[in-house]
Amino acid sequence: MNIQRISLIDDDEVSNFIYRKLIKLISEDIQIQEYTNADQAIESMYALHSEEMPQIIFLDINLAGKTAWDFIDSFSLLPDFQRKNTKIYILSASLDERDIIRAHRSPYVNGFLGKPVSFEKLRFICEQYVEA
Repeated sequence: MNIQRISLIDDDEVSNFIYRKLIKLISEDIQIQEYTNADQAIESMYALHSEEMPQIIFLDINLAGKTAWDFIDSFSLLPDFQRKNTKIYILSASLDERDIIRAHRSPYVNGFLGKPVSFEKLRFICEQYVEA
């Protein structure tokens, strides 16, 4: 799949701004949807058709009012055909071993990344999902 849609879910607007700028350096063609809370993000995704879903979600672990795990619980309730092509990467400024273990055990999480995420790491993740 060619990456066309990425969602940033982080209550820190500065982080969203920085990651948006870095992703646009990877490709100007990537559509980026930003959310500052988990409820807003999941409500939006429930309204999308499967072909409109983000292919990658960068999800901050601690959001205002909810956590990444709350979002993932709601995301898991989406129909399989709607969420099957979405890869979720949890972002965290603290590398709590319990969260890392939980992320590795979750069938919905594709990776756990320490903040700040470098441009090289973002590019690597995006390039993993581009068809050769």
